[in-house]
Amino acid sequence: MEQRGRGWLLGGAAALAVAAPTAAHAGYAFHRDHILGASLDMEANATAELDAIAAFAAATDEVLRLDAILSTWRADSELSALNASARFRASPDLFDVIAYGEGMRIATRGAFSPRLGAVTAFARAHAGQAYPAADISRLAHMADKAFVRLDAATRIVEKPAALRFDVDAFAKGHIADRALAAARRASPNLAGFLINLGGDIAAWGDAPGGDAWRVGIAPAGVAADNASAQTVQLRNAAIAYSGRGARDLRFSDGAASHLMSPADGAPARHVSAAVIAPRAMDADALAAAFSVMAPDEALAFADQSSRVAARLVDAHGRVWESAAWADFVAPDAPTMCQAAAPPTPWPTGFSLDVAFEIPRIESGSYEKPYIAIWISDENRRLVRTLLVLGDRARWRESNYVWWRRFERLDPAPVQAMARPTRAPGRYDLTWDGLDNDGQSAGQGRYILNIEASREHGAHSFQSIALDLAAAPLEASAAAQDEIGAASVRYGRAP
Repeated sequence: MEQRGRGWLLGGAAALAVAAPTAAHAGYAFHRDHILGASLDMEANATAELDAIAAFAAATDEVLRLDAILSTWRADSELSALNASARFRASPDLFDVIAYGEGMRIATRGAFSPRLGAVTAFARAHAGQAYPAADISRLAHMADKAFVRLDAATRIVEKPAALRFDVDAFAKGHIADRALAAARRASPNLAGFLINLGGDIAAWGDAPGGDAWRVGIAPAGVAADNASAQTVQLRNAAIAYSGRGARDLRFSDGAASHLMSPADGAPARHVSAAVIAPRAMDADALAAAFSVMAPDEALAFADQSSRVAARLVDAHGRVWESAAWADFVAPDAPTMCQAAAPPTPWPTGFSLDVAFEIPRIESGSYEKPYIAIWISDENRRLVRTLLVLGDRARWRESNYVWWRRFERLDPAPVQAMARPTRAPGRYDLTWDGLDNDGQSAGQGRYILNIEASREHGAHSFQSIALDLAAAPLEASAAAQDEIGAASVRYGRAP
């Protein structure tokens, strides 16, 4: 855990980040990767470190508990068991989530639906082929018209056996809400708490220093958003973001949004939708719904809802904001898109030399690992891709930290540089201080990231924090299951 006095990027959704507080606004921060396939960031406004530790532990436990119930990606989750059944007695947690999704489906007149599991699975299975519009529309129509019965007294869910619930569009928000509540129960002396679960952000109380929590909204990954990024102020509120780019489905005739209209399966019309609401679950679900609604319909829904605000952007950079959005904007706050000061030049003749190892593993079903190595800044934003080993796209997704954060945003350059993976052994590579655009990154704080996964094997992730200035340095990371010990040397070539 770290006591904080500076801004930090919230992982997951690239469009959201906590704006930098002043140096006097110190708090306690926590970060953990590999939570729900994303990252978990939390910050506590606490007078005692023990209060912050208890809050972080309670919140993390609640996240992991609910993941075992609500995960769409885990075969052993309770949701997976429900999806495999026509009649199922759900736990209180699962029943409440399904009931909420069905209720939001009615409230949004079908713009939101928790019933699209089979539709999205079909679309993913056909990625790389021509977009199967007719089949997707047929499956979406069947799901929309299916009879679903929820018995609150017995918590029995009845549905057609082929209908699959997909709660990804609001489960992370629900989990963030519950984790925040768990943190407050564990540490009643907290003055404020913020949780960011893969881009779904819930904020309660005061930020360190007594102000509202400030969250920056930057342009979406592939959006033509020409409007200035903003910083919003949150106190006892949540924000969620749905956008094109990060999870787009790729077909031979182009990309399509992972968000679909429940009525006919048509891809979302908006590049991005940011929604503020009292709960993260509400913000999450409405961001998905507003992505497929017409702008005037979405804004009318937001304006008629208590404490809900929305900001929509289309592919041409046109922006729509609900009436309440201005109430949350911090007009004088710095944003993530303001021009940064010129970096201190990279020292002449310096390079960062990286040595890594692919370990030899005795296994009858051994497959060479898929590896991604990249440099990020201290806020985990991509600076330079150094190496991608593994030229089969479907297996590169196993490196989920890399794939979820970067490759899905802009896969073409990655596919162009990907190469076949290598046999066990020791390997070297060098970073010359240039970013992916060929510009000097300059001196500063960086992170070397190494991720490896193997078919029939495990997943490993290493990171080495680096303070690259005018003086040479050396650092290392211990070996893990699928990656051996790594070391770096920064300085002039010997």
